[in-house]
Amino acid sequence: MKDINSTDATQSLRVRVETRARELEAVVVRMAPGDARLDVERALDAIDRLLTGYLDAIPSIVSMQLGEWLEHNKHLAEQPAPLERPPTSTPGTYVATPAAPTPDRILDLPPIN
Repeated sequence: MKDINSTDATQSLRVRVETRARELEAVVVRMAPGDARLDVERALDAIDRLLTGYLDAIPSIVSMQLGEWLEHNKHLAEQPAPLERPPTSTPGTYVATPAAPTPDRILDLPPIN
């Protein structure tokens, strides 16, 4: 999704935030309606409210909020790594998978009465 690391600390906070906002704007137009899109839209609304006024001398409280926004949204809308496919079986065979632990099997203790 990203060609650059918009959270690279060698750039100014303003540049990093504006770059990440542009990345999210580019992503949101391709997203289907749903929770993920809503999260991106909310992040963009929040940054629009912070990036107002005279931005060449950002007050420290706004800088703190911008830093928090950047940290909170640096992985937003990234595609998760594909999961490994489970082992496949051929017709007539069965691939066993371990049973999920239940509270009484976690430590192999007898049930509490």
